[in-house]
Amino acid sequence: RVTDTPARSRARRAATAGVAVGATTALASGAGSVAAAAWFARRVLTPDRHRPDDVVVRATGPSSVVLGLTAETVVPGRYGLWIDDGFGHVRFGDVLSVDAAAGTVERRLLGVDSGHLAPGGARWNPYYYASPPDESLDLPTGHVTYAGELGPMPAWVWNQAVMELGGTVCRRRRPDCPACPVRRWCSWAAAGLTPPDPADGSAGVSTGQPRFEGSDRQGRGRLVEALCRGPVAIMDAAGVMGWPDDPTRADRVVVGMLADGLATTDGDTLHLP
Repeated sequence: RVTDTPARSRARRAATAGVAVGATTALASGAGSVAAAAWFARRVLTPDRHRPDDVVVRATGPSSVVLGLTAETVVPGRYGLWIDDGFGHVRFGDVLSVDAAAGTVERRLLGVDSGHLAPGGARWNPYYYASPPDESLDLPTGHVTYAGELGPMPAWVWNQAVMELGGTVCRRRRPDCPACPVRRWCSWAAAGLTPPDPADGSAGVSTGQPRFEGSDRQGRGRLVEALCRGPVAIMDAAGVMGWPDDPTRADRVVVGMLADGLATTDGDTLHLP
């Protein structure tokens, strides 16, 4: 059971890492859905015993674990870590300290589900638990199925197949049409791929993202980075976010972070959840 879950985690991670479906018009047909699901299963769900570790466990203790500093290991929240080549799993929470010079981050250890936690290689799990809620928490869970031509299949497979296809093959700017497993059912390909791309103007995929420099996102990122080092007084938040002369904007961003669960407050001070 545990060895299957990293593949699912990898699938979800690949499907949600900022990809957007480009010119995916072929999947309206049933045959296209089968081909896409089969392609996705071969590409992502098939267990890969040689997947490289992407996190280094530097040190362990009874209540904390020290990890190599990466863009993922410093993110606030609760996450998991696959150890023992995927056969073991641990859970951790709050960032306790960050040592940029040493390239390490210490996080609170919340549980060892299986395996032996020791210094060495590990794999990041963007989810907190090692298995679905019905298995990890004994919670009632409804599994939705999709009535495909080959019989019922998990609905999430269809969803992730479309996301993965859009992120790796049917990209908006550089679609790899020769490699597309559903090209034979694609209405745009049948029309000779004549411009404009049918994705343009649909679902906002052709809309450029606002500039990051000076944006609310940049300010929020600065505040989260500061909170990783320790509590921040609300009165200092504007300066931390880079807007010392715009406390109204800072207050709005802080309110949004509190609503999104990215920070908590005891009245005068902000903390990580």
